[in-house]
Amino acid sequence: MLPPETIAAVLLAERLPLTAYYASVTRDFHLAEDVFQEVSVKAVGRAAEFESPAHVVNWSRVAGRNRSIDLLRARNGRYVGLSEAMLATLAADWPEKADSDPMQEALRRCLEPLTPNNRELLRLRYFERRSCTEVAAIMGKKIETVYQALTRLHQTPDSPRDFVMNDSEFLEMLVRYQDGALSSLEIGALEDVLDDDPERRRQFAEWQLRSMALHDHFREEAFR
Repeated sequence: MLPPETIAAVLLAERLPLTAYYASVTRDFHLAEDVFQEVSVKAVGRAAEFESPAHVVNWSRVAGRNRSIDLLRARNGRYVGLSEAMLATLAADWPEKADSDPMQEALRRCLEPLTPNNRELLRLRYFERRSCTEVAAIMGKKIETVYQALTRLHQTPDSPRDFVMNDSEFLEMLVRYQDGALSSLEIGALEDVLDDDPERRRQFAEWQLRSMALHDHFREEAFR
């Protein structure tokens, strides 16, 4: 049994990886944060059930995934996204806090030299809850240009080598998945890619971590 304060500390330390995982289901960073809050309250209330910090994290992934799917079904009438089997596969190797810290620092360095235009594009997409279609309309760009810009901005040259992703076609598929712009057939094709290649699953997780870290950055910036 873990004391409630230990559970709260574990969840706080793992907030970024957990919310990034939930966002891979919700494709909505604000909703992922709401799910994290709900899961945290439930976890603390079930303190007697947990035997270790790893138990807390694993339970939180499953509980948050299920809650995210339920919320989407209630809101949209159905859930359209990666299958529960694929989400479980991703969860098995999902990064934890120690893996996400270097990426956060790299992102901070990479944001500094960005042009105001690129910073605004990222802010609209990752903080203001704007779809890529809305970002394109606000900024007077084509939707394809926004997809390409987001793909490029996730491949910043200052990133550590382990976080650089060179397959633009795959990365654009991730942009479009996150934007809710893939058809059911295209989501199936993405699943096939992820299912066949552990490296792609790692890249998918890193993409989600980067995206959630960007959301956090612009949220903090907005409330300074």
